[in-house]
Amino acid sequence: MKSLASLLLVAVVGQAAPFWSSGPKITTTSPLPAATTATSYSVTFAAQSGKPPYRWAANTSLPPGLTFSPSGVLSGTPTVAATYAIGIVVVDSKNKSFAASFALAVSAATTPPPLVIGPAAAPPGTVGKPYQWQIPIQGGTPPYTCTPAPDSNLAEFGLVLQPWCVVQGTPTKTGSAHF
Repeated sequence: MKSLASLLLVAVVGQAAPFWSSGPKITTTSPLPAATTATSYSVTFAAQSGKPPYRWAANTSLPPGLTFSPSGVLSGTPTVAATYAIGIVVVDSKNKSFAASFALAVSAATTPPPLVIGPAAAPPGTVGKPYQWQIPIQGGTPPYTCTPAPDSNLAEFGLVLQPWCVVQGTPTKTGSAHF
C-alpha cells in the first residue's frame, strides 16, 4: 500500500503540473502581412497562456529598416525587398518562453517613370482660326492636370490652358505665348 505522503505528492503534481509548466504561446500567424519598401510598416504580435506581462525579442536579424520592440511591435520602413524569416521569442513573467519563426515578404515600391512633357514648343497657330493642342505627357502617374503658370500670357492671345492639358482658343494676335 502507498503512503499518504506519496499519494498527496502524486495528486499535487498531477493536478498542478500543467499550470506550472504552461508557458506563453505566440498567436500571431505566419506569414506576416506583406510590406513594401519606402512604406511605413507595423504589426503587433500577440500571445496567450503563460503569466503576463510578456517580454518580446527578435532572435534573428530583422529586415533593414525594421525594429522590434520589447512590447512585441515590428515596425519601421523597410528598405530592401526580399523574403525574410524572422525569429521571435516571447517570455512571460515566470521566465517561460516560446519561440516561433515568421515569414515576411517585402516587395519593392513601384516608382512611376519620370514625367516627360514635350516637345518644348507648341505648333504655331493662325490668327482668327481655331486652335487646339494636346500637350504630350508621358510617365508620372495619370490622370494629369495642367494649370497655367502665374505669369502665363495665354489670355492675351485668345487662348486657354484647360485642366485636361489642352491649349485651345482662337488666336487674336501673333507672337509667343507662354503658359
